[in-house]
Amino acid sequence: PTRRRPTIRATSGERADGLVERTGASGTCCRRSRRETSTAARLRSLAQVQELRPAWRVMAMISETGVYAAGAVVSALAAVVSVAKLRGIPGRIRRYYSLATFLLVLAAASSALMAAGVGAMTVNGYEVTLPSFLNDLVAYSVLWGITGLLADADRRMLAVVAGLPFLQVVAFQVAATSSGATALAASAFVIGGHVVLAGLFLGPIWRGCSHLPERRQLLHWKARNLLLFLIGMLIVYAFLSLAGVFDAFATVVLNQYISVLIRIGFAAFLFANVDALEADRDGVQPIDTAESGVSGAEPAT
Repeated sequence: PTRRRPTIRATSGERADGLVERTGASGTCCRRSRRETSTAARLRSLAQVQELRPAWRVMAMISETGVYAAGAVVSALAAVVSVAKLRGIPGRIRRYYSLATFLLVLAAASSALMAAGVGAMTVNGYEVTLPSFLNDLVAYSVLWGITGLLADADRRMLAVVAGLPFLQVVAFQVAATSSGATALAASAFVIGGHVVLAGLFLGPIWRGCSHLPERRQLLHWKARNLLLFLIGMLIVYAFLSLAGVFDAFATVVLNQYISVLIRIGFAAFLFANVDALEADRDGVQPIDTAESGVSGAEPAT
């Protein structure tokens, strides 16, 4: 008689080709490859990442908002201290300190508006924040104007050194929101304007302040060099950010840091040199910078 082969059923097993076999109660075999298992795991991980992306966006928004808010708080605190110190400043030199204090108040208001998301707009793919733009228009013109006043520059020269930074800020926005020859011309104007300012302050303005007391000349010399360095650094940073060297968050942080540094640093510098501004012109031998032949040289101390 013919002998039947016994049926052998395995509950589970693994084949050499990487297939996993499972046999249910009905004897049906379900096979699933390891490759399919790995693909499913990757799909689940991708789904989890997609779920986390909105959270990362919210964190980025909070971070930028926090940076603006921090800048507003620091500027506001500096403005409060500056207002408190104004009471002890003599009336004849108070205008310098009033202007510096006004810039701190303006910076605090600008940062607060940006933290609230007010005034942001996109022009040709570049984000322009109107509060920051208006703040820069006023601030850099006033800073250079104060430096010119420290040298007792005439009205025509003050108009030049205050008007040129105003045009530089406008030119930078044109360079950021345009392309081609227009962007190149605007960029050249920004850089060239800083060179012109340096030439004016190192040349005719410096020679013209020879009638001032030595301490007053030294104060102007320090203020001039401070602004030339800080605003030169600002211009370098601004064009690096346009070139995409920094990401969006780093750009916000650096922008706020440099902005606060320039305004608070200049105000602190003035308050630390009240005595130099009060120096009496009578009976003081001026430094003859015109005859020395050294333009913009450090005054003797």
